[in-house]
Amino acid sequence: MSHKSTSLRCQLASQRYRSDKDIGPSLSPEPGCSKMPPLTRTQIRDSWLIDHGSQPKVCSTDTNSDKSKAQAGGSSVESVKTIDVDNVEMTNLPTRTELREEWLQKRKSRSKKSPCPSIRVGGPPNTPSKIVYFDFQGRAAPIMHVLAAAKHKYGHEQFELSSSAIAGETYTSVLTKHLNNKALKFAPPLLIEKNDGGKQLKISQVPAILIYLGEKYHMLPSEPEDQILARQYICDQQDLFNACVAPVLTPEADQKPRATSAAYKRMVEFCDLIERQIKGPFYFGAKATYVDYALVGVIETIKALHRQTFKGYKNTPIRRKMTKISRSLKDELYYKKVKSIPVWPDALVISKEVAKAAVKLDQPSPVKRQPSLKRQESGKKDGSKKKKRMRKHSSARKNFKAEKSVRTPAKRSKMKVPRLQKPPRGVKEKTGGTTTTDPATHPMKSSHSKKVERRMKRRQTTSIPVASWKLAHSPKPRPK
Repeated sequence: MSHKSTSLRCQLASQRYRSDKDIGPSLSPEPGCSKMPPLTRTQIRDSWLIDHGSQPKVCSTDTNSDKSKAQAGGSSVESVKTIDVDNVEMTNLPTRTELREEWLQKRKSRSKKSPCPSIRVGGPPNTPSKIVYFDFQGRAAPIMHVLAAAKHKYGHEQFELSSSAIAGETYTSVLTKHLNNKALKFAPPLLIEKNDGGKQLKISQVPAILIYLGEKYHMLPSEPEDQILARQYICDQQDLFNACVAPVLTPEADQKPRATSAAYKRMVEFCDLIERQIKGPFYFGAKATYVDYALVGVIETIKALHRQTFKGYKNTPIRRKMTKISRSLKDELYYKKVKSIPVWPDALVISKEVAKAAVKLDQPSPVKRQPSLKRQESGKKDGSKKKKRMRKHSSARKNFKAEKSVRTPAKRSKMKVPRLQKPPRGVKEKTGGTTTTDPATHPMKSSHSKKVERRMKRRQTTSIPVASWKLAHSPKPRPK
């Protein structure tokens, strides 16, 4: 071993960079050196590499001075190895990125919640986005709300709205009614983004676009179960939107009131379902997700399309929790970008006449009473229709009341109660239809009357002949 390496090892031992077993028995300084010079950083790094088993790159040179120093030290060395500090590779030292990744993995294993997944198929979040749709929000309203909120959150450029590429990118549309057999997408809206390689990512179908934007901009709920339920809730919102747009898609003008009535009933059912799904204050708790921003877009389209319908029914299907979400998120700054875009054109909005006709269809019809048989027969005989009752004017009513108040009340005559008259003597009273042969007597002169008994006694004492029928019916004398 050379004196130079021995001197380096002695200096490292003095500063405790190595143990006694690694240094060996020779710990004395180089002969002729009274003091050891301080170590440089490069020497310390080289010693660290030697300790950890990695040898730095060296260049071998043979010089007379090195050989003489080796012979003086009593060691035979053919060539002296000098360290080339510039070509040392620090392969064993971990970088900051590796240390951070290791720390994150340890923390993930400790935490119960799984991290939110994120996809970068369309490139980084700051990639310019373009929505292929008409000059109003319509069906693309949920996409515009989610994308505008995400862009504003990260400070990125806002999206671009283009209607010129509808015919070239989609197969057909309700408004344009074009047919493009070479298109891979059915109908607008369509989202177009460019990745790092310059390739374009094109997505159609509103639920697929919303799920992609939620994963890309980290707007998912924290729990894995809620992330799956979020996809279901997006589909439920689209069912509500389809029920809302049903009258617009009805081509016949006569059938629009009936379609509006059915759409209102359907919207009430879906709004009640969504109201039960919301935990409060947002869908999944205190933090708003992409599902909440999409709901704001659906609510705004319903309000703008069926304003007259809700006035006619004097009620709205939108419930309390849904209204709270809409009001709280509309206060954010992103809403200014979306607010400048019209929701619906005037030609598609439900008119006041259609709404009134829809309300009349739902009102119960009054039950008509059938006339009695006597009235039907009398009407057939006379052949005359029943006269309608004429309603007097309000002014005529007032005059009629005034005249009635002026009139004097008529004199009321007392009713005379008829008195019972006694029949004359010797005249028999007519029977009231009785079958008996006995003549009827006056109630005042019945056999039970005391006066009749007295008269009968007088007649018995007198010599006046008495009729046989009277004697037969006369009371028997009492024994003395």
